[in-house]
Amino acid sequence: MTVGRGFRIPVAILALAILGVGLLVVLRPGRRHGTPGSPRPSAAPPASEAGKLPPSGPAAAPVPPAPAPRPRTAFDRLLEALRRGDRAAALAALEDLRLAFAPSPVPDAENAAALYRKAFELYKEGPTDEEAELMARLSEGEPLTASERAVLEKVVEKNREALALLHQAAALARCDFGVDYTRGVAADLPHVAGMIRASKLLEIEALLGSGPEAARSARASLRLSEAVADEPILVSQLVRGVCGEMARESWQQAFRGEVEAEALRTLLDSVSGERYREGYEKSLLFELYGGAKYVLEGWDLSALGPEGAKLRPSGDPLTAEDLAYYAETMAEVSALAGRPYYEIRDRLAALRAERVDGAPWYAEITRLVMPAFERAAMRQAQAEAGAGTGRLAAALRLYRERNGSYPESLGSLRGILPDPPVDPFTGSPFRYRREGEGFVVWSPGEDGRDDGGVSAANDVLFRSPR
Repeated sequence: MTVGRGFRIPVAILALAILGVGLLVVLRPGRRHGTPGSPRPSAAPPASEAGKLPPSGPAAAPVPPAPAPRPRTAFDRLLEALRRGDRAAALAALEDLRLAFAPSPVPDAENAAALYRKAFELYKEGPTDEEAELMARLSEGEPLTASERAVLEKVVEKNREALALLHQAAALARCDFGVDYTRGVAADLPHVAGMIRASKLLEIEALLGSGPEAARSARASLRLSEAVADEPILVSQLVRGVCGEMARESWQQAFRGEVEAEALRTLLDSVSGERYREGYEKSLLFELYGGAKYVLEGWDLSALGPEGAKLRPSGDPLTAEDLAYYAETMAEVSALAGRPYYEIRDRLAALRAERVDGAPWYAEITRLVMPAFERAAMRQAQAEAGAGTGRLAAALRLYRERNGSYPESLGSLRGILPDPPVDPFTGSPFRYRREGEGFVVWSPGEDGRDDGGVSAANDVLFRSPR
């Protein structure tokens, strides 16, 4: 499956890679018992202690009531079926999961998908290498010659109809591309490639504009990135992050001029880190459904591994043992899902050492997919950091409108942004510095090294020159 210029994802390899995060939602104890992260019930006492009375006397502690048995989940039934080799029962449990992750239909009057599809069809090729290079230079603030700028202006003029459709679609509340989730990992996702191309087109339009014009393009780009927010597929959520990054580039272009308060509030109220994590969490149920169904329906498991890997076929008796160990491993990972990246990064690495490096010889699936979960968690944090810097940038501009200058610290923004975002890589407030007439707000990013918000190559940042 190709999702963009030079960006190709083999569906078979992707299937197993994304299966690695599929069990987290249904396994997470906190979500079954109540609040996230609530403790698991303690183990039953040993048989030798079961019949004894508690010690008497004033110091005796009261015996807590036995915890009520929790309802059996679809995952419980799936794991039990795998352990006893009951393929039919396992598939039935998977269908119960499908009912949990499939989003509600969107009425035609509210659905932006038809407009987006028309725009994607009109802009099929995406930017050429020359156009992409000019975009990069312009986004870095490097001036273009008149002839170079004309190259990008020609792209916009040639695609006026597609751009009009993208702006029209951005005005609609919801989007549903009609994915057939029953197909599991074989589901068609042609729209994700169109989303990446269209985001680049809107970025070109923003780069050639300034102030209100660029802000209009940036708003449409932000809405486009959220077109798959309710789509419970990990690839869709990753593309959501990629397009969100391009939308942030468009917003930074808009911030080179003045931006109207209404547009700033659109950015201020845009996707939060929590909503990004929710999107990834919802995708986990689908990835469990799609990946496990892939195996249980007898597809060739060996095709899922990278070149040179020798995975057992689905009919091999050890495949069930492999899946069971994998599920037990994900039970350890499950308590981490949905929490900020700074809280789980080290624990994920420790779990990899415990459950992957120390895995039994037959645990091929766990060894293959556990690193994929770590990468997905990191990419989620990058998207969350980008969204956080954008929201803070909008709050800073609104603060300046009200007070005449930018604040000395981000703590002054609470009147505009009562619940300011936290850097997902550090757990601390984002960094902020006044810079000439403008500012820069940033996160040190994955490497944890604070480079001072100098370059987006190392930090996740939003810079406003005025």
